[in-house]
Amino acid sequence: MKNAVGINKRELAAAAIGIWISAEANPARAAFGTNCLLRTSPLNQAMGILKRAYPDFIEDANEHVLVWRDRTQLKVQLFAPDRAQSEKIRNPDLAAQALQFYPIGNCEIPTDPDADPGRIRYAPFFAKMYGTDHAAVAANIVRVPWPSIARAPFVQVTKINGVAGRLTQVANELAAFPKPFHKYFDNPAGGFNARPIAGTQRPSAHAFGIAVDINTAQSDYWRDELNGAPGEPATWRHKAFPKNRIPFEIVEVFERQGFIWGGKWYHYDTMHFEYRPELLL
Repeated sequence: MKNAVGINKRELAAAAIGIWISAEANPARAAFGTNCLLRTSPLNQAMGILKRAYPDFIEDANEHVLVWRDRTQLKVQLFAPDRAQSEKIRNPDLAAQALQFYPIGNCEIPTDPDADPGRIRYAPFFAKMYGTDHAAVAANIVRVPWPSIARAPFVQVTKINGVAGRLTQVANELAAFPKPFHKYFDNPAGGFNARPIAGTQRPSAHAFGIAVDINTAQSDYWRDELNGAPGEPATWRHKAFPKNRIPFEIVEVFERQGFIWGGKWYHYDTMHFEYRPELLL
């Protein structure tokens, strides 16, 4: 059986004792296999999953309204459900966010331009939990020790919803990996960063302190195909195909702790991991 970097179990065992067999001859397929589970749910069920994922904040949720524990409410559906995926990303509502289905497991490279599970983020939902402005978010940011040799040995994320604790478990597991894996995460690009998503005015998951980027030198990002062009043009898809070099063993560690991976997006961002437990339940 092939593992995430395109090597079999014998080769992984060899890596563990210091004999590294390179899989970079075909890096575009490095972390993708065929064992993939895709969950689908009606909106009412998806809202129930959202409630389970954030029990400290959500009192109740159905297909019409989300009720916070402070008794304030958030309307679920603001737009017709049959909008294009690109429009849902640019102008989301909570229904569009909840109905994303993240593929669990070592999946094939996404070839559907609409396969971006997790990129739909309804900002008022996250702001309610993590903070409505920089100061409010920053008040709950903590440092998580990180197995890094090239930069400061920590990343900064929020402690809300147990994100920092979950990331600590990720860091501890990664630190125990065989040394050949460390190049992928030992120079993290950071966590909390009050900025919009590149090329847009939408707040990034980093702005809420729920995302971390690992080593950019070992990662691939779809915007690099655009040569600096703004927005999200469709024409780049004719020139680019999703790329990846990150081993699935690393992805799997993050996913077990509730972090989704940008490498499972058609608009790939393979350095990016984001705390979205609802997509992994």
